[in-house]
Amino acid sequence: TEKGITQFSKHATLLNEEQQLRADSISYDKISGMGYATGNVYWTDTIRRNSIKSSKAIYNEKSSSVLATGDPIFVDAADKDTMFLKADTLYSATIDSGGRRWFHAYHHVVIYKRSVRARCDSVYYSDADSTFRFYENPILWVDANQLTADTISMTSSNKQLKHFTMVKNALIVNMVDTLRFNQIQGKKMTGFFKDGDLHRLYVEGNGESIYYGEDDGKKLIGVNKAVCSNMMISIKEDKVERITFLDKPTAVLYPPEDVPEEALKLKLFKWLISDKPERGAFP
Repeated sequence: TEKGITQFSKHATLLNEEQQLRADSISYDKISGMGYATGNVYWTDTIRRNSIKSSKAIYNEKSSSVLATGDPIFVDAADKDTMFLKADTLYSATIDSGGRRWFHAYHHVVIYKRSVRARCDSVYYSDADSTFRFYENPILWVDANQLTADTISMTSSNKQLKHFTMVKNALIVNMVDTLRFNQIQGKKMTGFFKDGDLHRLYVEGNGESIYYGEDDGKKLIGVNKAVCSNMMISIKEDKVERITFLDKPTAVLYPPEDVPEEALKLKLFKWLISDKPERGAFP
C-alpha cells in the first residue's frame, strides 16, 4: 500500500468508467497508472464497444492506451457489420479529451468485415478523420472487387464506406468467370460509394482497362481493351456500367472468338482470391 503496487491473479479484473481489463494475471502500479497483463487478456472499451484479445498487454490508465502482443485480435462491434482484425502487434490510445481514439496494427494484418476484407503489413486508423490507411502490399476486397496498390486509404461516414484512394500501381480486378476478369489500372485511383456500394471510380495517370462487354441477356459481345491517361468508370451491381475516357483514348474492341493473349490481362494483373480472409480465421 505504501508504493501502490499490486499483483492480481486468477481471473484478475481492472475497471474504470470506460475501460475494462481482464487477464489471468495483472500487475498494477497505482501511481503511474500502468498495468501489465498476461494470459487470456481481454481489454474492452465499454463506451465504443471495441475490444482486444491477446496473451500479453500493457495498459496505461492515464492515456487510456493499450499495447497488445501475443496473437492479438481487435474487434469493433459498434455497428451490425462487426470488424475483426488481427496482427502481430496492436496499439490503441486516445487522441483527445473527447474520447476519440486511434489504433495502429502492424505486421501480418488481416481484416474481416462482411463488406470489406483486407491483408497488408500494417494499418493505421484514427477517429479524427474516420480513415483506414493500409501500407506495404495491401490487398482489399470490396464486394466483388479486388483492390491492390502500394498504399490504400479508405474513409467511412455514418458507419458506411464513403470513398477510397489507391496510390501507385493501383489495380482493380473483378471476376467475370474463372477465366475472364475485368481490370483497371493506373497511377492513382479514387473510388466513391453510394449506399455502401462502389458507385464511381476515377483513374488519374497511365489508365488502362480491360472490360468484357455483355448484352442485356448477359451474353458476351466483345472484349474492350483501352489505354487512356484519365478515365471515369461508372459501376452498377458490382459490374462496370460505363467507361468515360477523358484524354485521347486508344481502344480496341475484340470479338469474343478472336481475343489475343495480350488482351486478356494487364501488366499489373494478379488474382489473389486464395488470400481473401474468411470469418473462420478469427476465433
